[in-house]
Amino acid sequence: MASSDFQQNKVNFDLSVTIAVGQTVSNAVDLYGTALVGLITDANLTGTALTFQGSDSLTGTYKPIKVLSTGSAISSTVMTSSYYTLGTTIDLSSVRFLKVVSGTIQATNPAVITLATKSTN
Repeated sequence: MASSDFQQNKVNFDLSVTIAVGQTVSNAVDLYGTALVGLITDANLTGTALTFQGSDSLTGTYKPIKVLSTGSAISSTVMTSSYYTLGTTIDLSSVRFLKVVSGTIQATNPAVITLATKSTN
């Protein structure tokens, strides 16, 4: 079988968020019914920990995304210029509108984080 036979499982890299200089929270992004399965950090990222915020509308009020069983925010330690998979420990498949939050104020240059998404169908 060719890899093109599995297009329904295709991972897309056409969405990104930016954390502006002097900020910790990215712009909002509409995942369009796809699930966030990974992310790619660029060389400009200042922070070493990321959390996530979600909302029920693009311009709505964003709140920290937490795990129901523990009440803890979903958080991951990250480095610059790296590709991360969310794996099975972080499930953001129910999130439609998303912001990425850095634990540190972004310095010098904006950080662009590319989102790896996958169809939930």
